[in-house]
Amino acid sequence: MARVLNGPTHDVWLDPWLLYLRQRGVDFRFGTPVAALDCEQGRITAARLSSDEVVHSDYYVSALPAERMAPLVNERLAAADPQLAHLSSLSGGWMTGLQFFLRRDLRLAPGHLIFADSPWALTGISQPQFWTPDVLKTFG
Repeated sequence: MARVLNGPTHDVWLDPWLLYLRQRGVDFRFGTPVAALDCEQGRITAARLSSDEVVHSDYYVSALPAERMAPLVNERLAAADPQLAHLSSLSGGWMTGLQFFLRRDLRLAPGHLIFADSPWALTGISQPQFWTPDVLKTFG
């Protein structure tokens, strides 16, 4: 079963979630890469940013692809959670998406389209079939 949002991704998922977390005191540091993670007694105690800033927090969440997180796993972090040492052995493929907001909905088929013979495993969907009619009025 495919899952489709009831509007554009930023409007119905990302922006509300970001607002929710900010209202609860989450401190985001977008565009500032993590250079290292300090770990003491099995817990992350600080994140060292590439700007030389050291960030201390109660909790740390990594929202990094495995290949970006793997170099941050030092001996102490791997000792705290041995599974982290295996990040560098994960393999996967990149995936991307592209949305076009057209002036009118072009319903080519109900649900998803699968272009089975395409060299890049293309799929397509006319998402507005799942949205409220007013959403398209602000796009295109």
